[in-house]
Amino acid sequence: MPTIRPIENQDILAISQLHHMCFERGWSQKDIKNLLEKEGIFLLAEEKGRIVSCIVVSSVLDESEIVTLMTHPEYRNQHIGEKILQESITSLQKKGTIKIFLEVNENNRAAIGLYKKLGFTICSRRKNYYNNASGAEDALVMELLLKKGNNS
Repeated sequence: MPTIRPIENQDILAISQLHHMCFERGWSQKDIKNLLEKEGIFLLAEEKGRIVSCIVVSSVLDESEIVTLMTHPEYRNQHIGEKILQESITSLQKKGTIKIFLEVNENNRAAIGLYKKLGFTICSRRKNYYNNASGAEDALVMELLLKKGNNS
């Protein structure tokens, strides 16, 4: 199982490459660097020196947004995304977060299943949120409500 650790500046290039591999509109190194300057949780999973998963969570006061969660295609279905997400949730809860939300493509059944497994619920829909080569797709907005001092 990969090791989970905080993201460091030297990881930015590899994370940008992974993001391009996982999403149609990948982030630049500058995009990632800007995100890492905000308040939040920034973790990656690494195996044999290779970054195989990453999560970026932005926080303001007692609310947090999962900005991205990605896992290298060769490492999917191995519970790595679940492990890094659960570790992030635990860390956020310790910091006093009471609500976590995210947007997920309505057609990303694997991600929706993972979020539901960890207690997220669908609270709304954003029409035409994603503009992909295949056309506009809706995003589901999901949330997880946490109780202070309770490891969900």
